[in-house]
Amino acid sequence: MKYYKLDKDVKQYLKRMNTDGIKTPADIYSVNDFVVGLKDLNLWQNIIDCWLMRKLQNAGSGTKMYALKYNINNGTMVNTTNTSWDDAGFVKNAVNQYIIIPKNITGGNIQRSMIAIARRSTAQNVALSYGNLSTTRFALKTEISSDRVSLDAFNGSTNDNFGITNANGIFNQIAASYDTRTLLFKMNNAAATTSTISMSFAQNASAIIFGGWQESNISSGLSTTPFGLISDTAFTSSEIDLFYNLYKSTIGKGLNLP
Repeated sequence: MKYYKLDKDVKQYLKRMNTDGIKTPADIYSVNDFVVGLKDLNLWQNIIDCWLMRKLQNAGSGTKMYALKYNINNGTMVNTTNTSWDDAGFVKNAVNQYIIIPKNITGGNIQRSMIAIARRSTAQNVALSYGNLSTTRFALKTEISSDRVSLDAFNGSTNDNFGITNANGIFNQIAASYDTRTLLFKMNNAAATTSTISMSFAQNASAIIFGGWQESNISSGLSTTPFGLISDTAFTSSEIDLFYNLYKSTIGKGLNLP
């Protein structure tokens, strides 16, 4: 495929990097297949943004993590002395390292979906967290002590844990969606678990963090994160399965997801 045949949104992704002097990522054709696939599944328009963290699908060097859709959602790697870009994703080599996305993703919808791909960690690791700690914050976690993944929700005073399940791969997809009072959680393409909760998802500007609960509470677990996504709609279990299969066959090749 020639570059001129790439999807228009992939071309914009490249243009934003090229403007900063970043060369075209080597695995851009997988990125193109991923974007085209999302559009075919009618999921693209519902995604606020997503972050492709594998070395050959993003800048591959430096401290800026380009968002797939918009520059305003670009992430910054913090405390990067031992951080490394890797073919498998963003490698967290020290307990004070993380990626932060600015507080600019708002939306007026209480529906949300979160998806992260994460490697089993050396200790508890928050692969992706989103929200305001003083209101409600959700976090997708890996926990090596029991080889499990889970979803945590905190409403400023109470911390609840939902959907704990044993991880069955070195890398796993962890996904959650929230609609009014119903919380759905699932790993890979396994059956979903649902819970009714009293918390409301924050509708004001909310920071996104890869590698910690918040900036003052970064995970001790060391891990590798290839991907993260935030949507302003509540994906169904079937839609999460469709996403999982698309990810595995495009930008997730080589991770050996279950």
